[in-house]
Amino acid sequence: MKRILSILAVVALVAMTVQAVEVKSENVAGVINVSVDAAEYKLIGMSLDDIETLDPTLADVLGTDGVPDGTVVYIFNGLGYDPHIYYDGFGWYEGADLSTAVVDRVTGFWVKCPAAHTFSLTGEVPDYDTTMTLGEGYQIVNYPFPAAVALTDSVIGTTAADGDKIYVLDGTDYVPHIYYAGFGWYDGPDLSTLVFNPGDSFWYQRVGTGEVSFDETVPYTL
Repeated sequence: MKRILSILAVVALVAMTVQAVEVKSENVAGVINVSVDAAEYKLIGMSLDDIETLDPTLADVLGTDGVPDGTVVYIFNGLGYDPHIYYDGFGWYEGADLSTAVVDRVTGFWVKCPAAHTFSLTGEVPDYDTTMTLGEGYQIVNYPFPAAVALTDSVIGTTAADGDKIYVLDGTDYVPHIYYAGFGWYDGPDLSTLVFNPGDSFWYQRVGTGEVSFDETVPYTL
């Protein structure tokens, strides 16, 4: 536990300011604008389907237009982070090779920009239930729909095991939300009022062994 939390703390050394996330949709097309301050580490996630490919990469999701040179995406691999760096005029790289990491709608990642930038995440608004899989231990999770939905109204919230935790950044600190079987999700002594907002991802700690899968249901009607 201490080792994992120390990993989280290293990534969160820089102060994090919650930015406004705007969601617009017309028919089935949408855009989620996510603002990142200079030198800020921010947990984000994509909750729209790519219009052209089933396996979108960082170039498809975050784009290249105006992205500050030296922007880094950190993808958690279960033990540490795989860095993907943007080089202006060349693209996203993982080491010496072009990044081919697939960005899905259920997994979040860190972004750090050397200068303030707003990412416009564009795509189609999904209208189908989406399978989510949680492994044991820590993972960065993204609610897979572009809607503000309360934790207690989500399937991820109702299928939790006793002792499961969600960590959400509040400034430089993580706020834990803990599930107690038979009672619900709690933020300290109070019932959790956590809301999943489009563009923001979070840490999930699953205490059970093995994997658990479930279908997150569409929270809206198109």
